[in-house]
Amino acid sequence: MKILLHIDQTERWSAVQGNLTNLANAKQNLRPDLDIEVVVTGEAIQQLVDNDDNRALKETLKMATDAGFVIAGCNNSLNRFKIAPEDLFSFVRVVPAGLIEVAEKENEGFAYVKP
Repeated sequence: MKILLHIDQTERWSAVQGNLTNLANAKQNLRPDLDIEVVVTGEAIQQLVDNDDNRALKETLKMATDAGFVIAGCNNSLNRFKIAPEDLFSFVRVVPAGLIEVAEKENEGFAYVKP
């Protein structure tokens, strides 16, 4: 099963964190076939900057990547908010355009979920 989580609003991060924790547990215990990607666009990209303010999110996202999930950050959003790719958590994969990544993943059979 393939699931794509799309986040573009800062206030939705807590929902995404809960989803990722539940999905990681499901992958470990029930559904080892889970293939998960989180695409981060818009203002939500700011929380991927590796600093002390984002430590709790970093821990959750690191747990997700350790479970084999992909965290993809939109380069267009990085440019909009003047964030350098090297300022992000080291495990974030930067994609040229988040919405194109979403469309490509849907084309590959990922179910789109917007928490």
